[in-house]
Amino acid sequence: MVVSHIPHVYFVSGKCKVVSTPHAPFYRHEEPTTLCPTEVEMRTLLLCTLALLVIVGCSKPMLWDSVPHHPGSGPVCCLAVNDTTLYAGTWDGGIYVSTDFGAKWTRQDTTGLPSDRRTWCLAVMPMGQNAVVLIASTRYKGEKEDNRMFRSSDKGISWTSCDDGLPENALATCFAVCDSTIFAGVWGRGVYLSTDFGKSWVSTNLGAEHNLWVQDLAVRSRQAGKSILAATDGGLLMSSNNGANWKLINSYETTCIGASNGEIYAGIRVRGVFLSTDNGTGWKEMNNGIPSGITDKYAVGVNSLAVSGDSVFVAIYSQGIFLSTDHGKNWTDDGTWGPNFCQFRSLTICGRYIFAIEQNYYTLSRRAL
Repeated sequence: MVVSHIPHVYFVSGKCKVVSTPHAPFYRHEEPTTLCPTEVEMRTLLLCTLALLVIVGCSKPMLWDSVPHHPGSGPVCCLAVNDTTLYAGTWDGGIYVSTDFGAKWTRQDTTGLPSDRRTWCLAVMPMGQNAVVLIASTRYKGEKEDNRMFRSSDKGISWTSCDDGLPENALATCFAVCDSTIFAGVWGRGVYLSTDFGKSWVSTNLGAEHNLWVQDLAVRSRQAGKSILAATDGGLLMSSNNGANWKLINSYETTCIGASNGEIYAGIRVRGVFLSTDNGTGWKEMNNGIPSGITDKYAVGVNSLAVSGDSVFVAIYSQGIFLSTDHGKNWTDDGTWGPNFCQFRSLTICGRYIFAIEQNYYTLSRRAL
């Protein structure tokens, strides 16, 4: 896999390899009278030395790599986590489960889940005694608009429809679980919630009449209680009473959010990463080390955000993944570079690993925390 376009110097499968090209070879086959052997040797040595200098100067640690075994043969659309169990929804509609951080995957039978569905978004909700409920938002594989929601109470083996209370053709693009309540961000229709493990849904006070494009949901835990955060094209909103009331805490289009230890991180379209330490009242720009191109008006900006202890990861459109270990004050390239490691659509933490879905080909990569 080529991950660098330095002339004549390529990185293949994480190793350096010097090659020549038809347009600019290292060696020219000329008449013996043109160059004496000593000059040829000197010229070759010089080119090889320069090539090695380029390699040493441009090399970066490859912290990310593809999962040992890919879940299925098609693209991965979404991930969901329960403790150290990882669920993957795929483009062909399959549901896969891994209990060893992506090393091996088992495809579930998915009885009741129609074969004409693509699994677009997944949620997993613990029920106690090692039982979980899976919620899958699906899209029709053809051209017509036909979105449906399904649920499974046996870890993805069998499925039933669970659209009750949702608008027609509702497509959930994100989920968040808060105690016994699950929230669904419905594309263009606001936020819905379920208190019966996904069997039925009701609109929150940020429902269909607001026509908001919900891009991410997160739960924030504090000593005073829990609150739900919604990243939308109309700004970042927060509810402390299960969606009955919402407060606008940032009016910029927000693409992703993360909350941990009294901090709220927000990815703002064309503005970068912002941090609030006072429950959303005040915000501070935290873009030191993030490429300046993120603020271009045509850029998407921050695609995804994940927080693990003191480590904060952000996926930047066309720039890769960046890491901060000082609460967003400084960011460094996390080693995702080159043409196949530049556009990531989601970041998910499971146990001692963080996983990333690549945006163009929907491949799955991981890195140890």
